Amino acid sequence: MPLSLKKCTVKVGYNFVPEDLNLVSESLGRGVKPLLLFPGNDSISLDDNEHVDAVQKLKGKEQLLIYFGK
Repeated sequence: MPLSLKKCTVKVGYNFVPEDLNLVSESLGRGVKPLLLFPGNDSISLDDNEHVDAVQKLKGKEQLLIYFGK
């Protein structure tokens, strides 16, 4: 991910310390809702034309992306 995003911090782990979880709380406090990447079978594709309006609203704004994967 860091190669495709202008500003990106990657944290890898299975158990995170409270300081890492503060990032989520701080983002919510600023009105930034976390987005889950690849959360499961019910996920939507950001390339899907059905969701173009939702994707356009995200462009150029601060985002907190949480990736669940292998």
